[in-house]
Amino acid sequence: MNTTTLPRQQGNRKTAVKLLVVVLAMFGFCFAMVPMYDVFCRAVGIQQDRVVNDTDAVPAWSQRLDLDANTAPGVAGTLTALDHTVSGKAGQLVKARFRLANPTDQTLQLRAIPSYAPSNAVRFVEKLQCFCFNEITLAPHETRDATVVIVLKKDLPQDLGPITLSYTLFNATDAKGGS
Repeated sequence: MNTTTLPRQQGNRKTAVKLLVVVLAMFGFCFAMVPMYDVFCRAVGIQQDRVVNDTDAVPAWSQRLDLDANTAPGVAGTLTALDHTVSGKAGQLVKARFRLANPTDQTLQLRAIPSYAPSNAVRFVEKLQCFCFNEITLAPHETRDATVVIVLKKDLPQDLGPITLSYTLFNATDAKGGS
C-alpha cells in the first residue's frame, strides 16, 4: 500500500463514523420529537385533545348551528353562508361552507370576525380551520369557497339551544383598528 493511502483511508473511516453518528442522532431526535412536543404544549397550555372520533360522540341529541354572514358598511367584498344550518353531536367535527367574493376591479384585503349567540356558546365551539384565522386577499373578480371545521366540545350542555355562528366581513385595515 501507498503511504499516503493509509492516512486517507483512516480519515475516510473517521468521517464515515461521524456521519453515521449524526444520522443515528437525527433518527433518535425524530422519535423524541413527539414526547418533547407534548411536554412543550402542556407547558404553554396548548390543548392536545383535538383528536375526534365519531364513536366518542354523544348519541342522544344533536346540536344545531345556524350560520350567518354579513358585510360591514363600505366593504366591497361579499360573504355568503352556503350552509345556513348544520348540526352535529358533542365531540364530533362539523363542517360549514362559506363563499367570499370580490366583485371589484381591485385587490381586496379582508378580515372576517366571528361572533356567537348565545355568547356563552363560544366555550363549547372550537374552530379547527377557519378563514377568519388570517387576513384574506381576494384578487379582482375572485370568488373563493371556504370551509370552517368546528368541533363541538364534549361538555356541550344539551339545554343550550341553537348556536348562531355569525361572521362579519371587514376591510383588513378596519378590523385592525386602522382607517
